[in-house]
Amino acid sequence: FGGNSYGGNSHGNGGGGGSLFGGGRGVAQQEPLSGHVVPIASLNTFTHKWTIQGRVVFKGAVKNWKNQRGEGRLFSVEIMDGSCDVRGTFFNEDVDRFFEYIQVNKVYRIAGGQLKPSNRQYTTARSDVEITFGRDTVFEMMTDSAAPKIEYRFRRISEMDSIDPNSIVDVIGVVQEAFPLSSITLKSGPNAGNTTQKRDVLLVDQTSAAIRLTLWDDAKDIVDEHSGAHPVLAIKNVKVSDFGGRSLSTTRSSTVEKDPDLSDAHMLRGWYDSVGRDGSFRSMGGGGGGVGGRDPRKTIAAIKEENLGGVEGKGDYFTLRCWITYFSKDKTWFYCANPENKKKVVQQGDKWLDESTSRLIDTCERRCERASERVGEKTLKCTVV
Repeated sequence: FGGNSYGGNSHGNGGGGGSLFGGGRGVAQQEPLSGHVVPIASLNTFTHKWTIQGRVVFKGAVKNWKNQRGEGRLFSVEIMDGSCDVRGTFFNEDVDRFFEYIQVNKVYRIAGGQLKPSNRQYTTARSDVEITFGRDTVFEMMTDSAAPKIEYRFRRISEMDSIDPNSIVDVIGVVQEAFPLSSITLKSGPNAGNTTQKRDVLLVDQTSAAIRLTLWDDAKDIVDEHSGAHPVLAIKNVKVSDFGGRSLSTTRSSTVEKDPDLSDAHMLRGWYDSVGRDGSFRSMGGGGGGVGGRDPRKTIAAIKEENLGGVEGKGDYFTLRCWITYFSKDKTWFYCANPENKKKVVQQGDKWLDESTSRLIDTCERRCERASERVGEKTLKCTVV
């Protein structure tokens, strides 16, 4: 196992190592942690002595706190193993002991800390408990080979419309389409006002369903729109949203694996390469609008022959490749839209106002109003969404 252990008793030097920080705090112990490693999911408020091993998937900034009992500093981490993820918090002197040592995406063996019921107001971690780390806490850095294997509990894409919004689930699917990076301005949280990037992809699976997944942070770079590849993505701890129907979004505790060595991934790969690539998919996004699955490609002649869109109250969705043959001279051929919800926006100075949300955005996208495809002597006008 790699690295020294940090922590130990606050009195004296403990463990025989030299003090790394003043006051006898922050001791490097030469002996590795002993004790049986237990899954994070097994922790409860009646667990006393425990050792867990997992990857730090999130590390927050140091914050000041103040209440009736006093004031001080804190920072939080989220740790994931193959069974679950858990939130842990360091206070005051322990902030100095551990903040620099703990690194995101590193694997640690951890012992010591008080377990208490999880406060869902401050975390999306799935453990029923959270940890307050203290003077007896020890973090031992491990090599990546010691990382716990992720255990998935996959839900099918077709199930998403029956899952409550804001639920955290595991999903696996094939990337049918990857969209370009886009930038948004954060509206809330500690980074409110800052601009960040995201990437949307369209996931499909054997249930003939498609759903839009938003990838944030480093996950946004796992695919791109230019490669033409259709990798399998396995995502643990993805959030279900009801924005525009059903959609998915990674969180800070999400783990995304590309083409993982899993039986579910191999089955998806074989299905997609043999029949799924040209299949028809039902959108979980509530009616298409550029979000629905890449439905089968149709010619205008086929659209007419099959009477697509001819049933009142029912929309049919398909992929159409065409070229523009005519622009109406009495109005523009495109409209400016909010990239997130496709609603029309109005320019105000160097910003754009989305009247449906009363929010100013930095950029817009121009969306075509009409297009047509010529089939012999026939031409069909259609709205491009």
